[in-house]
Amino acid sequence: MDFTGHGHQDLAGNALTGDMYKDFMTGDFTVPTIVSTAPTDGATNVSTATGTYVVEFSEPMDNASVEDAFAISPSVPGTFDWDARHTVLTFDPIGLAYSTEYTVSLGTGAMDQHGLALAQAHSWNFTTRPRPTGAIMAMVVGEDGYTISGVTVSIGGISTTTNKTGHFVLEAVPAGERKLVVNHPDYESKSVSVRVVADQTTSVDDIILAPKTEHPLIDWVWIPLIMLIIVLAVVLKTIPAFNRKLNRMLNRRLKRKMRK
Repeated sequence: MDFTGHGHQDLAGNALTGDMYKDFMTGDFTVPTIVSTAPTDGATNVSTATGTYVVEFSEPMDNASVEDAFAISPSVPGTFDWDARHTVLTFDPIGLAYSTEYTVSLGTGAMDQHGLALAQAHSWNFTTRPRPTGAIMAMVVGEDGYTISGVTVSIGGISTTTNKTGHFVLEAVPAGERKLVVNHPDYESKSVSVRVVADQTTSVDDIILAPKTEHPLIDWVWIPLIMLIIVLAVVLKTIPAFNRKLNRMLNRRLKRKMRK
């Protein structure tokens, strides 16, 4: 805006003594701020399957600059999405790990649609939920129908033993398809496929174990007898050869005497 010439007067009738120029701008000069986040800072037990991170800003933002200034550690891939007003950013991560603390940060490179940046960088933390687990419950019996106590039941590094009534409950088992391994010194080992459901106790049909098969031929009582049979066989095999050798020696001596 400019005021030129001497025709301009104040209320008292005093005229301008010279030209005057004044520049000014209109528009938004308020720097953007973060209104809210979800999950909130320090949140725990965040889902790894459906978890998203949402940031709400005080005014429409420049999408590209915000996404460039966005970071998550440990790093995970993901996709960005904006609402129609460009004030709410949603980050949908792919492959969050269980029982892990993540730090989300937004640097000062994030700008609004007028090119004004955040006044300062921000960061928040959240922790994902533990791996979902369930429990398995069953009874172990022999082929005769009697329950077996002291049976070791395990899945990976998780194990327990059956009680006096042959029952067991195996807890804190990761959800999903699992192999239940059953062992007892007097019975053949057995593997059972089980589907473990998170936050539930899965009841399994009675697990039947077969007694171990006896192997009498390798029992220590039979070892001396087997050795004796082997020795006798060797001796009997060598007797005919010994007799032939003895006969040849006697015949030679007899012939020498006859020559004399």
